[in-house]
Amino acid sequence: MARSTLARATNLGRRRESAKVEAGPAYQARREEIIATAGHVFLEKGYPATSFKDIAEAIGMDRASLYYYFESKQDLFRVATGKAVARNVKDAERIARSDGKPAAKIAEIIAKLLESLTETDYPYMFMFLQEDVNQITANPDDPWAREFTALTRRYERAITSIIQEGASRGDFAIAGPPHVLTKAMIGMANWTVRWYRREGRLTGAELARIFADTFLHGIVAKGGGSRSQRMR
Repeated sequence: MARSTLARATNLGRRRESAKVEAGPAYQARREEIIATAGHVFLEKGYPATSFKDIAEAIGMDRASLYYYFESKQDLFRVATGKAVARNVKDAERIARSDGKPAAKIAEIIAKLLESLTETDYPYMFMFLQEDVNQITANPDDPWAREFTALTRRYERAITSIIQEGASRGDFAIAGPPHVLTKAMIGMANWTVRWYRREGRLTGAELARIFADTFLHGIVAKGGGSRSQRMR
């Protein structure tokens, strides 16, 4: 990189960081607008094929101006997904601490997760889960990867605590370690991204109800024999 180009990039980086610290309403609103518009570009072209130039053109600004708000397309994508994941974690921890019954808590967490995947944080969370999450977060030297791993663990702990609470109260008859059921519940919801289409017959809320009912009550009809008999 030429010295003059490096100087401009360094100066722009300082301006971007200063603006983020000050976080004025107009600057923040513009960042949110960019995130929303870029989401459509990512969805249409795919994350790997999308360039920063593509995003800038969709927004109607030159690429140099876009650097004032985000360092790169990776930075933009990580900001969008990071906010969504952090909010989902806070929701799960709030629900886990609430006074509701464990079954109602589980249903609410599943509803919040499906809402995030199909509505409020679409398409970012949707696309993020379609990528190889383990590969994206595998680098222990990457601060973002470490932060994401920490958030994931907090999310799982919140759900596991609810399952343990339900088992202690006698509300749940669990057949294995609570953390395994946590993984199963999250996996059931996250796998939605492999087949769900927003133009399909079922909404995210309807899917959440189906998932919660299935996770909490299973699919075997009442009076269908003992557990061992049903498994034969």
